[in-house]
Parts: sequence; structure tokens; C-alpha cells
Amino acid sequence: MKKLIPLMLAVLLFSPKVNAQTAAENLIVYYPLDGNTNDYSGKGNHGEAFNVTPAVDRKYRDNSSCSFNGINSYVNIPEIVFTNKEFTIMAWYKLSVQPKITDRKNILTIGNDEVEFSLLVEPSSNSIFKFQKSAGYSLTPDQGSTSCSSLSSSDNFEQWFHFAFSFGQQDNGENVTYITKCYIGGNYFSSSSALFPSGLAKSISATVGASNAGINYFQGSIDEVRIYDRQLTDKEISDTYNETLVTAISQGEYIAPVIEKLSFPESENELHVKVASEYLSKESKIILYTLQGNKVSENSISQDEEIIDFPCSSGIYLACLVDGGEIVARRKFFKK
Repeated sequence: MKKLIPLMLAVLLFSPKVNAQTAAENLIVYYPLDGNTNDYSGKGNHGEAFNVTPAVDRKYRDNSSCSFNGINSYVNIPEIVFTNKEFTIMAWYKLSVQPKITDRKNILTIGNDEVEFSLLVEPSSNSIFKFQKSAGYSLTPDQGSTSCSSLSSSDNFEQWFHFAFSFGQQDNGENVTYITKCYIGGNYFSSSSALFPSGLAKSISATVGASNAGINYFQGSIDEVRIYDRQLTDKEISDTYNETLVTAISQGEYIAPVIEKLSFPESENELHVKVASEYLSKESKIILYTLQGNKVSENSISQDEEIIDFPCSSGIYLACLVDGGEIVARRKFFKK
């Protein structure tokens, strides 16, 4: 089987996710989670992993995310300080099992004995973000949450999502007030006002895949964890989301003819796939994704032309030819 991808293109497609964005101002923790928990922010805040295993990411790349078992898996982040008394946190995640209505699955948690902020999935309240304080400390309101029924539903597992949350000052003339903002898929979702919690002026502990107290373990995959000590703008969060989304996908169409044709000649629900025969083996598969990285279908392909059932809505999708777990070629296509 031939896999003669031009060297320059192969480097573009399969190079590590570390790039110029990791050097963004105020980035203090950046875990690409490419087979390790090293910090690529340049601040040396390397994570300590417990019972975490490498996994494929939303672009089907091996060792490019981390899998958490829901029992005792987590990554401990060294203590950090938000020098600007602001922060932004974000991560990609995918649940591997359908959570119970009573479950609470923490994706990323920051806080101390005074205050705690969490990106999470909690089906009982449809919460995707929560903050709470300990007794005797200042935070108004005392606790709060952000809900999104379409994302925190117990039905939404085995799909990748991107959450971000920020906390920072807003200019109200003579008065200094604070605002919390939540983002889904790089887009602004909701906000609320709050007083400054004194706990943010102190050292902060952080945990990936669980609460800081060692409960609410996450079961599934987590990727691209970032923590900033500044409230990013809407555009900065959107740009970071889009960067992590399309870096590899946008290159795939230019691999010379491997996936030769993707079309709907007879039925809008039947995708006609044609692959150069010299790239096929007994283990070849065509895996179809949305551009958000969510898997649509996976089909074995034993001959150079196949018809695949594709009862999906209109939009742009990505087809990957995979052999033995390795992506041989990618190609985008449009369904009307």
C-alpha cells in the first residue's frame, strides 16, 4: 500500500499543535495533551498526571488528547497566581459514556479554600459552568451557574465540545465592577456581574478531569487546556477556538489524488466515495466528521468505489481515509 505524501505537506498535517498562539500574552498554562501533560505556555507549569492515558483527538490523531476513566484519573496543575485578578479558562472535551442525571463531571477546576470555578457537565441542572464560595468570604452572588440544555444533556456523549469562561473587570465609569462570561464553540453565550472574590488574589490550585477536592471525576477525553491570567476579548476567544479547530483540517484537501471523488449523484442520503486503489488495504476505512470534529460515521472500504449511507443535514464535512489507525488522506466536501 502506498503512502507517498509529500514531506512538506506531511509536516503541515501532522506537526504538533504548538504554534504562535501558545505564546499569546497572559497565557500561563497550555496543555496540548499530545501524549503528555507538559506546559507549552513557557511558564513551566507542567501537570502531574494520575491514571490518565493518551487518546485520539477530534481530528483522529493518535496521542493527541488524554482519556480520563471517571474513577481516579486527573491532572494536577501547579499552584498559579492571577496577577491581574482576572482569568480565562478553556478546554475541548468529549464524554465517553452517557452520564446519569445525578452525575457531575468536572472538566477543568480552579480555586482555593475561598472560591472555586468549574467547567463541567451536570445533567440535573443543565449546568456547563459553576462558581461557588466558602462561608465567610466575599463573592456576590454567593454562587452561580450557566446552563445550556442542548449541551449538558445526558444525550450528548461521544461528541467534542469547546467551553470557555472568563472573569474580569468592566468599565462602568467611576465604579469598578466585574463580569463573568461564558462561551460555547468560540461564541459568546451568556454573562453576569459579580463582586471581586478575595480568593482570586491568592494562589490558585487547578485540576483537569476532577474537582480540586478529588471528586466529580470526568469520564471521557479532554484536549487543549488553556488558562490565562487576563479576561480575553470575545474575538480572542473566537480566534483561539478557530485555530484549534481548523489547523489540520484545512490542509487535507491538497493531498494529490487519494480520495478522488465525494459526491451525491443519485440520492442526497448516499455518498459516493472513490479512492485511488493503490492506497487501499484490508484495514482501510472512511471516517466522516463534521468540521467541529464530531464523528458522523465510520465505514470499511474494500474497493475503490463505495456507496455510504449519509443521512445528514446540509453543510461542510471532512472525509478521512484511515488505515491501521493512521490517517492516509483527508478531503472536505459539501452536502447541499
